[in-house]
Amino acid sequence: MFLETPDLKPKAGMGGNHTLSLYTNVEEFETKNYKKWNFESYSLEMVCPEVHLVLFPIALYQGRNQYDWFFKDEYHVKKLFPKQKRILEYRDKLQKFSPEIPIPKEIFELCGLFGKVSEEIEQKIHDFIIYESRCLYRDPLKPKGGTFTPAEIVAMLLFGYNELLNKYLSIRNLFEILKNNGETVEKNKLYFSKIGRYLLNGRPDQHWYRDNLEDLHDLMPFQKLMEVNPKATVNAFVNILAATSMNSEIRTNVLLAVRVFRVWCDGEKKYEFHDKKRNEIIPTRYNRLMPMMIQQLEIFEATGDLGGRKIRNFKNAMLGDFAAIVCDIWIMRAFNIDMQYRFKDTDRKKSRGAPPMVYDSIERYLQAFGKFAELEPREACAMIWAGVRQGANGRRGYTRYRPYLAAHVHRIYGKDLFGDGVKIKQVL
Repeated sequence: MFLETPDLKPKAGMGGNHTLSLYTNVEEFETKNYKKWNFESYSLEMVCPEVHLVLFPIALYQGRNQYDWFFKDEYHVKKLFPKQKRILEYRDKLQKFSPEIPIPKEIFELCGLFGKVSEEIEQKIHDFIIYESRCLYRDPLKPKGGTFTPAEIVAMLLFGYNELLNKYLSIRNLFEILKNNGETVEKNKLYFSKIGRYLLNGRPDQHWYRDNLEDLHDLMPFQKLMEVNPKATVNAFVNILAATSMNSEIRTNVLLAVRVFRVWCDGEKKYEFHDKKRNEIIPTRYNRLMPMMIQQLEIFEATGDLGGRKIRNFKNAMLGDFAAIVCDIWIMRAFNIDMQYRFKDTDRKKSRGAPPMVYDSIERYLQAFGKFAELEPREACAMIWAGVRQGANGRRGYTRYRPYLAAHVHRIYGKDLFGDGVKIKQVL
């Protein structure tokens, strides 16, 4: 339960004379609210429509990047922010969980509130920061690395706010730009409450596209294959990887791509594929694949490119297009959109891809986000994708191609690639 404390006086500059509700102790917060709040679905924008968090993830990301050195070097703090003494006031509380978090007015502006803020809204923001602190890992790759405290989250946001203010002068103008880039129709409204969490928890995968492309060059025998077939290039493999990525897990995607690439290089046998939409039989070299994969592979063979927007952007991002945004169902869920369709004559449901309007809105927002957060848009997209997958299945560090690629390439190409007596652990 909350303890209402009307006589609580926040420190000067800490957000005015608003009353803050305090928990009696940490144990009460843990036992009474942890189970009541669903830590994967809570959205401040849903419970408080006045709030718009398009700026919140950028400030949180910017503040987290500077956190490790910023709070350990008092000289730089005073030199860079001589008037921001309240940042130093949090130093003693940083590592201790405390629900006594005064909310500075800068936090309200990061939430899209530029006027007077009611106590009710302030309380919801206060609770939201406590909530988010329990979802942000100090080290996303360590299962027991712990989470940040609410005071640390506020301190990161203050630093991010000052970083944005120093570069762009007007927080309100920056808010309007991002809001306009992230707008879509009301029934498909984007929510940004969880984007900051997914960004920080997905930080190890910031260079996902670059690193996976390096692994392809490292593990796939492109030079040997090109001696037999000049078309067996990394570009061709990435196209096939994108075509077989639809509705596939990472390990399944890699297995299908390696198999199809081998057939594409030297296969001659034809199979019959029944296209139900066009009601015709199509001869193809690709057996035991989903119809939409076969269609994309046929398009690639005929035109040298792919037909779908998402998989084409995936291919471009892998090959170095910094602005390419891959909006799959995981990215949609990060923005609190999950469109589903029901299978005919069954109760089974499945998530569908992003309609053009939703895809456009997410793409515009992430491209603007990349500009203001000093990130490549594809990097921001990769971090959110990794963070939301981690939040859904609880597994960390299972987002890379390398272990699966090494295993399948070693098995399929065998001695021709690695020689005798080479074990898979040596390849990894």
